[in-house]
Amino acid sequence: LAGLVLSSTLVARAWAGQPAHIHGVNLGSWLVLEPWMLPQEWSNMGGQDCEVCSTCIASESSFAKAYPDTVDTIFAKHW
Repeated sequence: LAGLVLSSTLVARAWAGQPAHIHGVNLGSWLVLEPWMLPQEWSNMGGQDCEVCSTCIASESSFAKAYPDTVDTIFAKHW
């Protein structure tokens, strides 16, 4: 819903001749662990790097599935 409101606001500003710039912040590896940003940390935690992401532990979701009993503890150390 927020995306729809933002989109409609930007379109309205563009039609009105006002600038429609968006400024943002990348929260990667802060609120969301992105393995490509911290490859060594990801590896140290038990994650994997592979060619086909569906066959290894290459995302937070696959990490949680692989380590269901310890995922919270492991990620707490990272955060």
